[in-house]
Amino acid sequence: MPAPTQARRAAPAARVLAWLCALALLPLLAWADRALSDHGALGWERNAVRGGLAKLAKQPDASGVLLLGSSTSRDFLRMAWLAAQFRVAPAEAVDGHINGCHQGCTWAEVRRLLAEGRHFEVAVFGVNLLQMCEHAHSKRVLQHRLLLPRGETLSLWRHYLRAEAPLRYVARSIFGAVSETYADTTSVQTRLREALWDKPRRGQEHRWYRRDRPATTRIRTCDYEPDAVAYKLGLTAAILDDLERLADRSYLLLLPDQSLSVEEPDVQQAWARHREAMAALTEARPWVRLVDLTGDGPWTAERFRDGVHLSRRSYARQRRQLARELDRVDREAPGDRP
Repeated sequence: MPAPTQARRAAPAARVLAWLCALALLPLLAWADRALSDHGALGWERNAVRGGLAKLAKQPDASGVLLLGSSTSRDFLRMAWLAAQFRVAPAEAVDGHINGCHQGCTWAEVRRLLAEGRHFEVAVFGVNLLQMCEHAHSKRVLQHRLLLPRGETLSLWRHYLRAEAPLRYVARSIFGAVSETYADTTSVQTRLREALWDKPRRGQEHRWYRRDRPATTRIRTCDYEPDAVAYKLGLTAAILDDLERLADRSYLLLLPDQSLSVEEPDVQQAWARHREAMAALTEARPWVRLVDLTGDGPWTAERFRDGVHLSRRSYARQRRQLARELDRVDREAPGDRP
């Protein structure tokens, strides 16, 4: 049996050896992470962005109509229909939507298109009430990183300063720069948090990032409190500002969601504030026209797949309403539709 002094000497030596082994593994882990990050078939959220970029790359010279936003903007529209509506050739209609692409993602995509020298006759971008609150998710920051041109990270971080938890966004941005694999894997992040800091107690999950429990409702919505919408409002304004250079004329679609059917006063007030905010943004920017698609109610559950995305049986009805509203706003605005 070794003497106590020998055992004490052996313990530090074993720790040093363990650290050396860990350091030796770092290059291998870095290589594996890079290989996974660059792999074209791995990573759901990365592939959603890459798929969107691939669609844009297939039409490098198209300059007719550009559709931006998330699947809520795209689901009910056919690109051939949109081309006919704005009297351009079908090949000139560009589908720039990306799944789950909220305002930060759309702003980054617009900045990328500007950096590439693209220009369009018309840009169309849609947003609903739900999308005005943050609904933080790791994929949002990953989208920003994959889309934003080099050298604009500080501009992005300035937008993050308006968020409810700015440091969380900045930290995700930094970790995403180090490892896209980590940025694309929410489950891995969750396990790492639990391994480092233990599982939060049931009902206390919100304590990772805020003191008070967020309010929950049966139908997902946004309360439109100033702190809750400051980040997305700032990004929406930035998108509309940049659209002045990206397109000759732009349309902001005010999209419905199922919370329109909720009769509680606070939800109705949130919708009123949303309409007022979007109207103020567009009135200050004459190159943008507001198209309100929320008036053709009632917005019952049957008209939605999940409370946000329209059901297929509602697509044609929504296109008809869009055509009517486009005609109306174009008649009221000076100039002819392109």
